[in-house]
Amino acid sequence: MAKTIIEFHKTFFTLQENPAVPAPHVEILVAVDPSGNAVHPQAPAPHVETLVEIESSGHTAHPGTFPTWIRIVLDDLPEVEHPYSEIEGRALADGGLQPLLTAPFTAGRHTLAVMFKGVSQSGKSYLKAKGFTFETARPVAHVVLRFLSFLNDEPELTLTVIEQSWLESPPSGSATEDPVYRLGVFANGVGEYGKAASFFLASLERHNPVRSDDHRLRLAEAYAGAGLPEEAEALLKAVIAQSPDEVSRARAWLLIERFAFRDGLYARAIEAYERADVARLGSSLPSPLLDDAHLFAGTSGLVLHQYQLAAAAFRRVTRSGPDAPFALYGHAQAVAGLGDAHTASGVFKTLAESRSPSDPVQARVADFARTALGFQRIEQGRHEEALSELGQVRPAHPAYEAALFGVGWALQKMGEHVKAIAIFQDLITRFPHGEHVHEARLAMASSYADLRAYTRAVTAYRAALEAGMASLRDVDRLRGALDNPNWDPVAERLTDDDSVQAEPAASRSMERYRWLLRSEQELRRTLDRVPESPSFAPSGCSDAQKPCSNARGNTPRAVDTAQLVAEGRTLLVDLDALKGAFRGVLRGQAHDALDREQQRLEDWAVQASVGIAKNLIADRDELGSEALTVD
Repeated sequence: MAKTIIEFHKTFFTLQENPAVPAPHVEILVAVDPSGNAVHPQAPAPHVETLVEIESSGHTAHPGTFPTWIRIVLDDLPEVEHPYSEIEGRALADGGLQPLLTAPFTAGRHTLAVMFKGVSQSGKSYLKAKGFTFETARPVAHVVLRFLSFLNDEPELTLTVIEQSWLESPPSGSATEDPVYRLGVFANGVGEYGKAASFFLASLERHNPVRSDDHRLRLAEAYAGAGLPEEAEALLKAVIAQSPDEVSRARAWLLIERFAFRDGLYARAIEAYERADVARLGSSLPSPLLDDAHLFAGTSGLVLHQYQLAAAAFRRVTRSGPDAPFALYGHAQAVAGLGDAHTASGVFKTLAESRSPSDPVQARVADFARTALGFQRIEQGRHEEALSELGQVRPAHPAYEAALFGVGWALQKMGEHVKAIAIFQDLITRFPHGEHVHEARLAMASSYADLRAYTRAVTAYRAALEAGMASLRDVDRLRGALDNPNWDPVAERLTDDDSVQAEPAASRSMERYRWLLRSEQELRRTLDRVPESPSFAPSGCSDAQKPCSNARGNTPRAVDTAQLVAEGRTLLVDLDALKGAFRGVLRGQAHDALDREQQRLEDWAVQASVGIAKNLIADRDELGSEALTVD
């Protein structure tokens, strides 16, 4: 199915942009120009597209500097508004082109009104508008609008008219300068993997094969995202076997590592990491890619209990980079796994002490470190130190529930049962559906028993049993919802705490299901834009030349518009059937997760039942058999 989707998008793109029989249109896109050169209204246009470009001056733009919203109005057509997400900003910063508007072509004079808003480099909000007029004569007209965002505190716009197809000009010598390739970069960045692969394939057919490593690496990413792991790995292995550039070969290995890690193939991820020879080539690889590779390898080592390897990988993460707090936290876990509790405690303490309100990432990791250090101190019997660390975790932090349980546990170990009971009760009130709530109920009942308050202990154990039985009924209710023919895995959450959806297999299946939904939406939008031209000749071929070959010696398939529409509608039907099959897979995975949750709840229910029985006996022995006349 993924291959069919990719082929459809590639055929549609070639049909629209074919120089021999073009579909008359005007297209507006958004992009970041990585050249860093200022663009002036008088500058000659290199190629034709309606392009809105956000341009930097010598360095890559950060997504936060882009306009957050844009509205364009071309002639008397309906206005187009678009808010920008952080994901889109990063795709633009990576060199992508974002299609914003495609309109039927009309020769003559045109007006274009642009309004955009954002935050300036000085931190002030702005709203700006500008109007342009331009003329077009050829069937394919493109207007280049560039945001000169780094040349001014607030972005300025320039306009250039270009009348040429994407496929009409000869391919450039650099992959990053090829507009077809840049279309793929944006689509890949925002998760439209089928479209991304189609653009990369179209670009690869036109591009110099000697300079195609970037194309193949990007195409492999798109294939993997579209659910074609075998095709992705075949491309990466081709780069490894054929590329004369050892940096490209190392990048291919690191992509294999990324895909393996994402699919839970941790041994394969470590193998690829080691084959990339990062120790020797690290200085030649992009720092973000390299740090990701170290983090993936370190985390894989933790999962496989290969703590020595994990510690070494985490140590290689750039200490001044944004991933450093995560790497230090992972390094501490690896060292603890090696049995060096003293060093692990030192790293956790360093992280905890480095919490900074101005650095949210560091502060977030610091509280995780405090929680880990607190539990470590409890196991070491250093309860006062544990309370000091756990007590500093912020209530809004994801680890706060665990930290609160740790406080109660430490107090219980110290014999401070009254205080422990108060903490456990606070946890139950704050997190009625939390991960530790059942353990807290049992621990609270245990503290009552240690205080010899047997009646209260029985009451607490019964409350724990009732809560466990209520959770078991929720599990049964969720099973019933899963079996509903109209069950929607996106709209309906399986559990309040996401314990089912967080499982790796279910998470991966959900990711692919969402890709199917995005593919369906994009396919419908594409069909709405299918041109009315009666036929399509392969790129660079006239009707008299058919059949002909492209730059790679392949003969493109001739398709007319009616056939393309029919194929698209058939594809929609097939997609709907595949969505149903994926819902079945998700149902099965959810049922398995609920079975495991049921077993956990039943174990707690047994503990509560045993606690009730023991404390009833203790209460009877304490008060005498005559005192226990009921229950």
